[in-house]
Amino acid sequence: MQVAAKRHKDLQDVPLASELPMPAQGKKIIAIINSMAELGRLTAGPPKIPRERLQVLQDAYKKSLTDPELLKEIERSGMDLDPGFGEDVAKKVREAVNQPGENITLLKKSLR
Repeated sequence: MQVAAKRHKDLQDVPLASELPMPAQGKKIIAIINSMAELGRLTAGPPKIPRERLQVLQDAYKKSLTDPELLKEIERSGMDLDPGFGEDVAKKVREAVNQPGENITLLKKSLR
């Protein structure tokens, strides 16, 4: 079983935790865990960065992580690179931190 938002490219036959049958509460906990795990692999800045500065940072980040030389080195090393960019990252951050109180309570209970 994979605990992730999407299947790993090398584990396509291994189901996601979110695909398994479970009660609604279990689905909520898995969704929270997935969103928090996604944040651990993203790069984000603080709120209220001036739009122009944010755009410069996003462009530089994307340019560096799509550099052909970097991608060749990553391939040679056998590592994975699956970066998120711009609004996709912002959406994942919002989903992770804007949880209803009942989800937070449920997660706290499940971690005891």
